[in-house]
Amino acid sequence: MKMSKMKIKEIYKRPLAFLIIIIKAPFVWLYKKADTILTSIISGLITGVIITFCLKTYWDNNLSPEAHKKKVEIEHSDLKEADNLIERAKKTKDKQHAEEAYKEAMTLLYKHDQNPYVQFKIGLLYEQGKGVKANIPKAIELYENAASTGDTEAASYLGFAYISGNIVKKNLPKAIKLFSLAAEGNNPKAQYALGILNLNGIGTKENPEEAVKWFLKAAEQNHPESQYSLGICY
Repeated sequence: MKMSKMKIKEIYKRPLAFLIIIIKAPFVWLYKKADTILTSIISGLITGVIITFCLKTYWDNNLSPEAHKKKVEIEHSDLKEADNLIERAKKTKDKQHAEEAYKEAMTLLYKHDQNPYVQFKIGLLYEQGKGVKANIPKAIELYENAASTGDTEAASYLGFAYISGNIVKKNLPKAIKLFSLAAEGNNPKAQYALGILNLNGIGTKENPEEAVKWFLKAAEQNHPESQYSLGICY
């Protein structure tokens, strides 16, 4: 009788043990392969992002003339509306309405945040804490990106920031580099700044001829301070 009971127990134990092994096996395998699986997932995600970016870039660069025109029109309309919202926010005395207008403007701007000019505009809102929590490092990053991709207004603005030291540590060589970049792009503010620096020998040797050259370029764009400075030089 005891023997019979022992056999019955063994019969029940074996399938249960087997079932436990079957259930545990995938989890044991996943545990052992966790690093490999995680690496594969991350690699897959990164690859997906890169492919998406490449396809978007290809698509944007190969739009038909009609599609490109439509894209430009939408961007122009959104930016104009964002500017109107910002101006409305500046004029209203209602803080809540102003904040809502800034947030709406930020939403429109972020739709076109690959545009260097738009990056500069978003940077200003981050610096001022309008429609978003103030974030100076983020603003500087956006100014740097915009300047490096051709926005002369961002380069000029950042140049003055490096001279004044109001939002970044003073860095005259970097300011001159940014002014030069913007001035070559025909930005009158940067041209005026280079004129002043060369005239007074700030960060460079005194060079009145170079100063006049930059004052003249800015004066031709009706920059009042440059016109005044040019009159003094002559």
